[in-house]
Amino acid sequence: FFFFTNHSFPPFTRSYTRQNLNMQTTTTGEIVIVPRNFKLLDELESSEKASGNDMTLSYGLVDPEDTFLTNWQANIIGPQNTPFDNRFYSILVTCTDEYPSQPPLIKFVTKINLPCVNQRDGKIIENKLPATKNWNRQMGIYDVLVGIKQQMSMPANRKLPQPGEDAQFS
Repeated sequence: FFFFTNHSFPPFTRSYTRQNLNMQTTTTGEIVIVPRNFKLLDELESSEKASGNDMTLSYGLVDPEDTFLTNWQANIIGPQNTPFDNRFYSILVTCTDEYPSQPPLIKFVTKINLPCVNQRDGKIIENKLPATKNWNRQMGIYDVLVGIKQQMSMPANRKLPQPGEDAQFS
């Protein structure tokens, strides 16, 4: 962590906002810049320990050598008693340089029919998924996966016809 008091900012940083520098203010008024990779390393550790409550959700790095922690693979097993029941959904997650100030980019590999998923390319439509629409920097990849699974369980989405189990977005 880097600590600065409100008065010790170098002049060249004054044009930056707290959001684009990933800053938080402590109770004593100090500004803390939390590097992107610290949050992602914490998420990686949580995913490896399966510390989330839902064992039907998993995620991890596509390439263990990805030192920038950018490209992730996630999986969801569809909720019981829905058209998604026991289906295995593969998802690509990209944490851009703006993460965690901005939500990760989510793209389904496995075809799925949900209002929050673009049916041409499998990308999440951010303003249609509450977890990305209401994103804040305290949230993480796991929260987005939980949000997607919640969408699968919604009564209106239970009625949507689903593609065959082997169908994939191109």
